Amino acid sequence: MTPSSPSTQAHEDRLLDAIEAEITRFARAEEQQQVGRARDAELEAEQAEWDAKVAEQATEEYLPDLHHDALKVAESSSSGPSPRGTKRAASDLGHQHNQENEGTRRLGNGDKSKKNK
Repeated sequence: MTPSSPSTQAHEDRLLDAIEAEITRFARAEEQQQVGRARDAELEAEQAEWDAKVAEQATEEYLPDLHHDALKVAESSSSGPSPRGTKRAASDLGHQHNQENEGTRRLGNGDKSKKNK
């Protein structure tokens, strides 16, 4: 092999440096993507945990009310009304329960209309 001229050698060195720099940039980008994917996985796990807590809290809050309402419907239907009457009683009971909950929410949060005046 013949020795390269100094300008050819300098050109080859610049090409090798550029290739090394590109490999380094690629490796850093890949590393950042892995960190990003790991963070995304953490966020998804946190969201799933939060969703589970919210579902558990909702179950604890509303399950007793639903059980109580079901008992009322069962008691009213055991007295012998027609199936149509049972549906009406359940509908009325659900409406009454919604009104009771609304009143409880107002009491629990205070009367906001008076605070704003």
